[in-house]
Amino acid sequence: MTLKALYDLVENGTLQVPVIGVGRTEWNDEDLRQHAREAIEERVKQKGQEIDEAVFAKFSQLLSYAQGDYTENQCYNQIEQKLGSAKHPVFYLEIPPSLFASVIENLGKAGLTKEARVVIEKPFGHDLQSAIELNDQIHEFLDEDQIYRIDHFLGKEPVQDITYLRFANSMLEPIWNRRYVESVQITMAENFGVDDRGSFYDAVGCLRDVVQNHLLQTLALVAMEPPSAGADPDPSATPSSTCSRRSPTSTPTAMSGVSTRAIARSRASTRSPTPRPSSH
Repeated sequence: MTLKALYDLVENGTLQVPVIGVGRTEWNDEDLRQHAREAIEERVKQKGQEIDEAVFAKFSQLLSYAQGDYTENQCYNQIEQKLGSAKHPVFYLEIPPSLFASVIENLGKAGLTKEARVVIEKPFGHDLQSAIELNDQIHEFLDEDQIYRIDHFLGKEPVQDITYLRFANSMLEPIWNRRYVESVQITMAENFGVDDRGSFYDAVGCLRDVVQNHLLQTLALVAMEPPSAGADPDPSATPSSTCSRRSPTSTPTAMSGVSTRAIARSRASTRSPTPRPSSH
């Protein structure tokens, strides 16, 4: 899904920076581009559509590949070469959770995190203590405003729309509460198994992969009290927000750090803006 999401960003004109795939598979740039084409074609055909050749041509030119083992310095040397003069790379860690700390450490030791942002997929640790320890480890190389912890499931439009369905709908809002709702049933149906994700599921398992994040967060959206405005400052008005006040002197590079497993079955995980009520 990740490749299709990036393709969509190119189609709407949002993505205009290089994308570097990183993995152990012995591929070159053309191999990655061919894999991207096959993955995107499969997704668009499910919707009865055809791939847009002009859009894919633009996307293809943004793609390149760095082959290497995350535990070896040579991998990070390749990444550095691929990044070139980019000032603010984004490292998206779509990798096994057990590698988060070591990959960030190696990126830091290679001098690649100074002006970077790092996106970390769930699950973040396997319990409270391990999550605290992981947090401490990555803070040795990153400031908090460089880190974005993400659950891609929350970026899905139907999930985001739950809040508006509840609180902006004058018919449902008065009766969507504990006085009138007898039970909540959530079904997560997927049309693929653990075929090539055995090593991931051996260490993570289904509960940590989807239940304690995806499904419980969906339950929270269904059952929570109306959200407040929150106390976070406006990022455009605070000097500490490096994203809003820095202007890169060269084109930033979006780097997708993905494992062989994740390349074969990648998932969309782009950060979505706060949804607005539908006009329908």
